[in-house]
Amino acid sequence: MQKSKVSIVGAGIPGLTLALILADHDIDVTVIDKHALPDTKNIKLTARTTALMQGSLEILERAGAWPEFKPQCTPLSTLSIIDDSDYPRGADKMIRQDFHSSELELDEFGYNVPLVPMTALLADRARAQNNIAILENTNIDEKHDVITQADLVVGADGRNSIVRTWSGIDATRKDYGQSAITCVISHTQPHNNTSTEFHRSGGPCTFVPHGDNTSAIVWVEKTTDADAFLKLSKDAFINALQDRSRDILGQIDLVVDPESWPLMTLKAKRLIAPKMALIAEAAHVLSPIGAQGLNLSLRDVGALADCILNTDDVGGIEMLKAYARNRRRDMAPRHFGVNMLNNMVANDNAIIRGLRRFGLRAISNAGPIRKILMEQGLAPKG
Repeated sequence: MQKSKVSIVGAGIPGLTLALILADHDIDVTVIDKHALPDTKNIKLTARTTALMQGSLEILERAGAWPEFKPQCTPLSTLSIIDDSDYPRGADKMIRQDFHSSELELDEFGYNVPLVPMTALLADRARAQNNIAILENTNIDEKHDVITQADLVVGADGRNSIVRTWSGIDATRKDYGQSAITCVISHTQPHNNTSTEFHRSGGPCTFVPHGDNTSAIVWVEKTTDADAFLKLSKDAFINALQDRSRDILGQIDLVVDPESWPLMTLKAKRLIAPKMALIAEAAHVLSPIGAQGLNLSLRDVGALADCILNTDDVGGIEMLKAYARNRRRDMAPRHFGVNMLNNMVANDNAIIRGLRRFGLRAISNAGPIRKILMEQGLAPKG
């Protein structure tokens, strides 16, 4: 029998992970990207990291990228959410809720993963795979042979997906009017593998463990405010971040300079079209609050890989419908929940602030509601 052929447009972590899983099962895969792929011998240090939960790490393991990459990552055993609505006043009025992995009988919820090195490792593995062809620095259209001759075309090409356009799939979008500032800091106090998320009216400010006495920052503010912070001198920026840390990590210093990107939400109205499927940010874009984005994307990868490997008709309508059914159950509530949470956090309305603080207090005691929230947010199964 002729081997199935899958073309994946987009060589980020989701696209490369899917390619490696399929190639390992003797499926011919072509990966296309308009940019050059990174390699592990030439990596520029950036502040872009993300927290990946256990289910996502299992999918990376299927691609042969975990646990080899594990030493470069930092375990996350506690999530601390702090409502700091009265900032810069009211340090004594903060409400803190700690969620421990041991409550779910886990050693850790997951790991904080540096994104560029992870992408480079996946790219190196893809280059070494006989069943994977890579077209980098390549722009294509829907008439290109690699598209027309594929049994299945996968759009893994981000929020401005060209595959989504070819498929005639519309998407709903919303600009949050916020930007996320990222950087890496060192600090004099240990983080104890605790990711700490401050909730304030501009948005969440999260300190994520990223090595010994080092943390990655995801600091969300209204875009006009974020732009102003980026224009500060280095010392003034450090002082602003020091204030927002409430000194929980001791004295901080800047290791990787800050950068920012605008936040939005996006949801494709459909995930499939004839011979085409969307995954990751081609299908959904979320606020960084709760670190759900890449975890959701890797669950797309796992589901689509399973659908492909469990059919004799790759790209057929029944296979595509099975993928869409699987992901709809996960994507829709996740998209709704993250959007609602972001709107509640980035809101200075007194009533909503009161509800937010009441809710955080209400889940302080162990019980079924707390466990369900932890399982859905910190140990999702898809």
